[in-house]
Amino acid sequence: MLLMSSGRFDPSSSDGVWSGAFSDRVTQRSPHYSLAQSLGASNKGNYGSNSGGLTFVSPIGMSSGGKIAMEIEKLAESKSTGRCAAVSREAIEQALGISIPRTNSAKDYGPKLEAVGFREVTDGQNRPGDVRVIQSIEGHPHGHMQIYTNKGWMSDFKQRDEWPGEAYRNAKPNYKQYRLGD
Repeated sequence: MLLMSSGRFDPSSSDGVWSGAFSDRVTQRSPHYSLAQSLGASNKGNYGSNSGGLTFVSPIGMSSGGKIAMEIEKLAESKSTGRCAAVSREAIEQALGISIPRTNSAKDYGPKLEAVGFREVTDGQNRPGDVRVIQSIEGHPHGHMQIYTNKGWMSDFKQRDEWPGEAYRNAKPNYKQYRLGD
């Protein structure tokens, strides 16, 4: 089926948004409808006519940080699995199509992230795709690695806040935050 559209896509925009109306050949039974919905589409009108529109965030124009955040959201469980570094690394690799060298501990990932283009940031802002590497504390010798999303911090699980648990929340260990420069 041919997908006809009118509208525009601005690849230079920070969120990669495309807006436009689809032809009346796109229906709810269409594979294009399913694809658009899976990409975060919102129905701004009637899919069955040119009077309505569809807006979605396209992975093509999405920032690298946005892609990383989208991947970690897919991979994060409701509770910790003890694989924070592995899952965070996998999200970055899948989002960017790269390979990051492994380490034995989450707390040691900083130089590995810098080697693939991340840079340490100290601006106090959290942006989707930012990676935080937290140092070890008593009872947690490997530290922690997590990624910021618009839904908060995530790693192998969806965290309630910036700390991966009560022990980290109480100890407030040192950490470094990294961002990929797009």
